[in-house]
Amino acid sequence: MALEFNSSQLQNLMASISGDIEMLKETVIKNLAFIGETAVKRARDVGNYKDWTGNLRSSIGYLLVYNGRTIYEGGQKAVSGTIGNGTDGVATSQSLLNRIKGELPSDRVVLVVTAGMSYAWYVENVHHRDVLASAELEADRLVKKLFELD
Repeated sequence: MALEFNSSQLQNLMASISGDIEMLKETVIKNLAFIGETAVKRARDVGNYKDWTGNLRSSIGYLLVYNGRTIYEGGQKAVSGTIGNGTDGVATSQSLLNRIKGELPSDRVVLVVTAGMSYAWYVENVHHRDVLASAELEADRLVKKLFELD
């Protein structure tokens, strides 16, 4: 059996496939942005530590990069602590995400969720407080659900 396409039919087929690929790409990007927003919200809401300055919660943010270009960035917002307003956390997070962006591969879609304060690891791993752990678990669950990876 042989199938033949004239050039007009082939162009129509290629345009249809190209449109489907664009739609799929947009869906993947929107789902990843949703996962980033959800992870940031979870980390900020569930974190079981006393944030004296507000900087740790304020430094939680995400970055979604496609082919080296920022598609979405967000989450960082000043959250007041007991003795501070969290503005240093926002600035630190934005600086960290800018540095990370420069190190990401330019031929992929990459979602990064981070706590920008240098002591986040210490709070989570030494004091056993939830800074990003539950957010990471939630992001993994959503990736599997939204992209049907189970």
